[in-house]
Amino acid sequence: MFKGGVASMESNYRSLIRAIMFIVLASILAMKLPHINKSISQILIPPIKTGNNSRLYLNGLLILIPAYWSYKEVVKSKIIKADKIIIAIIMIIFIPGFFQKFSMIKAPYYYFSSGLRVLEVTDSNYGFSSCSNGDDVRKSIKVYADIKNYSNKRIKFRIAFILPEKLQSLDLPKEIILPKEYIVIPEVNKKIQETYDISNIENLKFYDISKVDYYFEDYEIKIFNDSEEIIIDQNKL
Repeated sequence: MFKGGVASMESNYRSLIRAIMFIVLASILAMKLPHINKSISQILIPPIKTGNNSRLYLNGLLILIPAYWSYKEVVKSKIIKADKIIIAIIMIIFIPGFFQKFSMIKAPYYYFSSGLRVLEVTDSNYGFSSCSNGDDVRKSIKVYADIKNYSNKRIKFRIAFILPEKLQSLDLPKEIILPKEYIVIPEVNKKIQETYDISNIENLKFYDISKVDYYFEDYEIKIFNDSEEIIIDQNKL
């Protein structure tokens, strides 16, 4: 009787350990790699183009499968004395937070880097806008970037958005170089929001931009100063 109870307890703990291992695996697959801004799952299973401005993302299955296995092992372990639905709800609430905390394992990469490589682009985007005043039509590109500094010193830099090749075919500049120099202090995110005027491109019409299948195309951000530059891959979603 006693031996049977010990064996059952050991089996439960083995199931719990497997559950944790599956969650760690799912977290690794969901984690975005430094200076690439793509998760391992996205690299293993790239998006599938299904039409103009539409993509099918199957990489989420690589994350859902080990997450589901983890749920099965938690239920099997009987460590949590609750209904299966309650366990599922708890894990749905818990897993995203775990993913976010787990992504901090990439922090040492930035801490032990030097120069501009200590900077991380945590978020970015760009979009087109226009406004008219009579016959005067002002066209612009609005850009946004969130930069985090992992070093222990202030860093000065400039930034440029490198547009997808499909947009460059519309006589748009290859690089949207912002004129300002920015300073980011240690452990604080620098939010950059700027408007870049493209009204001087006479033949550019927004109708032509809307016809270009660019929305899901990867683009790049160049961070540079007088002595070095780094190119960081970005994606719209």
